[in-house]
Amino acid sequence: MTEGRLLASARLISWISAWCGYVFQIATPVTAQTVVEPEVVHLEVLTGLPNTSIPRQGLTVVVRVSVDGTARLDDPDLDPAWVSEVERALGNSRFKPATKDGIPTASRVSVNFRVVEPATERLIDRSASRPRPPVASKREKGENRREEAVYGATARIARSRPDLRRLEADELRDLPGAFGDPFRSLEAMPGVTPYTNALPYVYVRGAPPAGTLYIYDDIALPALFHLGLGPAVIHPAMIGPIVFYSGVGPARYGRRTGGLLTSASRDVAADARETLGEIELRAIDFMGMVHTPLGGGSVTAAGRYGYPGLILSLVSPEIELAYWDYQLRFRHAINNGLRAELVWFGSYDSLSTQRDTEGLLLTFHRLELRLVRERRQWEYGTALLFGYEESKSDASAYQDSEAGVIWSGRVGPRVWLDWKDAKATHLRLGADMIGIIGRITRNEPPPSIAPRGIPVKETSRVPSYVTRTVTVNFEQFNNPLYTWVASRNTTGLYGELGFRPAPSWDVDLGLRGDLWLTGHRSEVGVDPRLLVTHYPLAILDLHLAVGLVHQPAVFLLPIPGVADVALDRGLQEAVQSEFGVGFDLWKEARFEAQMFLHYYTDLLFPELAIERLNQCSVGDFSTNGGDAASNLCQTGQGFPRATAFAYGAEFFLRRSVARSLSGWLSYTLTWSDAKSEQGFSFTPVFDMRHVANLVLQYRPVPGWRLGVRLHARSGKMATILTDDLYRLERRLPGFFRADIQGSYGWNTSWGRVRVTAEWFNLTLAREARSISCGLDITDQNRPAPGETCSVEYGPALFFPNVGVGAEF
Repeated sequence: MTEGRLLASARLISWISAWCGYVFQIATPVTAQTVVEPEVVHLEVLTGLPNTSIPRQGLTVVVRVSVDGTARLDDPDLDPAWVSEVERALGNSRFKPATKDGIPTASRVSVNFRVVEPATERLIDRSASRPRPPVASKREKGENRREEAVYGATARIARSRPDLRRLEADELRDLPGAFGDPFRSLEAMPGVTPYTNALPYVYVRGAPPAGTLYIYDDIALPALFHLGLGPAVIHPAMIGPIVFYSGVGPARYGRRTGGLLTSASRDVAADARETLGEIELRAIDFMGMVHTPLGGGSVTAAGRYGYPGLILSLVSPEIELAYWDYQLRFRHAINNGLRAELVWFGSYDSLSTQRDTEGLLLTFHRLELRLVRERRQWEYGTALLFGYEESKSDASAYQDSEAGVIWSGRVGPRVWLDWKDAKATHLRLGADMIGIIGRITRNEPPPSIAPRGIPVKETSRVPSYVTRTVTVNFEQFNNPLYTWVASRNTTGLYGELGFRPAPSWDVDLGLRGDLWLTGHRSEVGVDPRLLVTHYPLAILDLHLAVGLVHQPAVFLLPIPGVADVALDRGLQEAVQSEFGVGFDLWKEARFEAQMFLHYYTDLLFPELAIERLNQCSVGDFSTNGGDAASNLCQTGQGFPRATAFAYGAEFFLRRSVARSLSGWLSYTLTWSDAKSEQGFSFTPVFDMRHVANLVLQYRPVPGWRLGVRLHARSGKMATILTDDLYRLERRLPGFFRADIQGSYGWNTSWGRVRVTAEWFNLTLAREARSISCGLDITDQNRPAPGETCSVEYGPALFFPNVGVGAEF
């Protein structure tokens, strides 16, 4: 009997290592005439204020508005009776900050909350059925205090797309089980299914891990996390609000069949005239961030060095693991409305096991130069991206010192034009291009059989930059026309248009076109997108979204150097659709429900590739599938493809972080069906019927924060392959995990100190990996009568962590 086995964490190193061997081919002062318009841009900002307890005569408080638009109370003279109410209002508000020559600058301002009677003229289109909420006006109190400049404007709501989920970085840094990394909130979002426990790879509505796009500061990340339980590749203090689309996203982001996670760079300065920063020492790493004014602009730098191998050596002496990352951001005002920016970041991971002489090295670097001009309602900019990335398997296992390596360098220019008016109409046009060159060091000879109908004579063209030494199991998936090409280019054009045809309706249109050039081969994708939103009530919104997206046939997991390498010709395609409803509840809570249907064509499935590898590794086809197995295991067959439906419902209940008890509950109910290109139907591994997450954060008294996260999901679908390649599917047992976190912080004369303790997998839960069942003696394609199947569990992956940090 031959077992089809799912990829689990214990085999991750060897699988990726084998793959690496296969695939590698003058700012001016603000004057009194400068007008700054406070602008509410967060959807929740006014929903909880009509019943505010602020006194009828109004209330004026002093707050500090940061350059990222957030505000915090800075008024020691305020009556304590109003502190919680004001903090609640500020926590749900966002301002458009003051600017100096187009560069946002921090300010200390007076905010006046005044109660206004209902009026016929609506402050917000959505508020006709509600009392007119408090209006904020603000007066600048310049640090030099030589003259007071008065700033006043009416707050306006800019409606957020209801199909996205936006989370603030401050609340996510205290997410239990996330090790202080806001990006790990992705694992607790509805529509997201973990690939396996503790590993940072997820399915989003059925799309494989490589199908989800990660964007930081408008730059695509080849990897979001360090290896294993490692943190994110970006320092938490550099991460702004996180926006997650589980389905149809804006047209400016494309080339992926799955979800979209974006985060702007966080403006960490509370005051542009101050130097500030933070450092933190934890059991697994040391990290820090510093921000300082520099030459009429500002520079922010952050870095982290990880040494988790010291902890792992206590339980697994043969494992060696280390990582580091860095980030640098520089902004400078050139003249009125024109600014220059530099964004530079990178990451490094090293993992090895002494026992099996296997190892893995992953690294990438990105540097982008930008020129951005803002003028009234217009913003236009240009940027030039440089990048390098490399993935390398342990050379000690091979004769060649460079065996199993892929590296690539890239240049990517892009331009954009953005226009918005006061009537909710916006237009964005843009273009981008990525040119990639690289070297592939192969561990296998060229195939003898042409793939997918390509003439055999073309397979003999072996470029000089390809090195071949030892044959590996991925030989049967080889397509030389796609893995031996040294240069790859991608060009894209997009347009986005949003308008309000009626007071309670919003329409967002998007169109994107992409051209992929791989050697002399080309692929074209045209992706239209539509989002229609209706606001029948001030507290209720409905939306319908549909879109078409394309992605090359890339590797199954997001790994540096691999994500842009097409394995085969033909694009993966996804039709995404969803219908949702959002309802603003009392006590600053919001409930969302979405039904979705995604249809995938020519999708690469990890489990099919692993099953074929397991079958072909046996090598004795006379007793293992005969001619059927022999045909499947011939070289040049290409990666196995399939079509699939993923459909279901998502539910999301959230309470604002401004409350002492906050958090969210997410639940996903999903079904999926797939059919391989060989013609057999199967249940994909991401078909986990129920996935639920409960995240609670509580602030009992000032300084203390307590949190718990509960994660539960149904079991994966496991497959048993019989001798005749018959597939027996059995669902594995479910999985439950609990994470906890606690922290205490206090102010000092020079800043703030914070101590944190957390435990990932407090329940010591073990995840089911595979299943084995005895087969009927008379029919090897059926389980034996009364046979009890045995389930193999992985080890309990848990990790306690403590840390102490300081802000100055």
